[in-house]
Amino acid sequence: MSGLVLGQRDEPAGHRLSQEEILGSTRLVSQGLEALHSEHQAVLQSLSHTIECLQQGGHEEGLVHEKARQLRRSMENIELGLSEAQSLVLTECAHLGDAGFGQPPEHSGVRETKAAGSGAAVVPGEPVAPG
Repeated sequence: MSGLVLGQRDEPAGHRLSQEEILGSTRLVSQGLEALHSEHQAVLQSLSHTIECLQQGGHEEGLVHEKARQLRRSMENIELGLSEAQSLVLTECAHLGDAGFGQPPEHSGVRETKAAGSGAAVVPGEPVAPG
């Protein structure tokens, strides 16, 4: 999954992801986690059915119980990841809304500042050189 999100980028190593890219990647990871959760749930249901059959027949049920326990633990971790991803998406959406995302910029994205001391143009998001 991480290869899908990060491995296929053609940007230089120093490229910073935009908020939109982060949000899109987070949504993609969330979708992957949901699919993985569904697959785990199907396997767990199958194992539960197998456990019922083994209990009736008295065969090796310890191994099946261990696999079911591991799947439950994995599903709990997936659910935690889903919850965190959904929280991150909601936080990012709120942040994008608060930042006025989508509104036209006040000039061309370049502004002058007295903080730089020289009145030089400053691009938002880039550090201002001292002096």
